[in-house]
Amino acid sequence: MERCSPVPGFEKQSAGYKICRRERRIEITKHGAVMKIRFALLLCLAISGCQSVTQTEEPYFASQIKEISADELHKFWVNKTSGKKMLPGRPSWLPKGSGEWVVQIVIDSNGNEVERLLVESNPVGFMTQDKIDEMPLAMFAPAPSNAERVPVKFLSFARIAPRGK
Repeated sequence: MERCSPVPGFEKQSAGYKICRRERRIEITKHGAVMKIRFALLLCLAISGCQSVTQTEEPYFASQIKEISADELHKFWVNKTSGKKMLPGRPSWLPKGSGEWVVQIVIDSNGNEVERLLVESNPVGFMTQDKIDEMPLAMFAPAPSNAERVPVKFLSFARIAPRGK
């Protein structure tokens, strides 16, 4: 295959392409081929990265779920988080205004919150199940008295009020 001769006025190669006068075609130079290969590789990596699947751990129950009060939770499970966190802004799941809600929480034998169900919201509609689902999940470690890692179900109460009330 014969090489193209440059067209007058187009002596410079731009972006790795050379214009051929005789055959009226564009020939990809070595630089252009490398760029195409890099682009194809980058595209393949991006597509495969989008297809990666996060593995979720299935809930595990070593025994029957025991229904307890929120005051008894410390006998079974201890929150792994280190207390309060300062957030950079108001979380999207936190409703504006003042109100309160009750949520039923189930903790499995691995210490994972596996279910959160809105039981009551006052005023009605202040908290929604969608907002409950957006809240970050808590992780728990078994309390010393819970060597059997008994899964539990309890009601949790939360309130948002202006400062001083």
